[in-house]
Amino acid sequence: PSESWINDRLNVQFIHRMLAYILVILIIWMFMKLRTLMKENSSNLSLKRALVWPVVFVVLQVTLGIMAVLTSTTVVRGHFGTFEFIAELHQIVALFLVLSLVRMLYIVNKTAQ
Repeated sequence: PSESWINDRLNVQFIHRMLAYILVILIIWMFMKLRTLMKENSSNLSLKRALVWPVVFVVLQVTLGIMAVLTSTTVVRGHFGTFEFIAELHQIVALFLVLSLVRMLYIVNKTAQ
């Protein structure tokens, strides 16, 4: 009774991966939908960059996530190794992904007005 389903490692991994799949699908869908806006404003370089960066970061994020899983077997207690480095990069790219989505929202709203 004291154990919650979110404290189980397998459940946390499952939730993390399902949310990642949903996020990848939504970002690709959003990019496809907003391409028309990009074509209508082809001279707007800020808009082009704002639409492309989330896709770049989500691809990088997925790649780092896969690499983290593959290097997780190399974890050595008390030692900062390959897995830890990739896991830190995974966190940093997540931050940049969120920032790129916020910037994209701002620029798309500004362009659509």
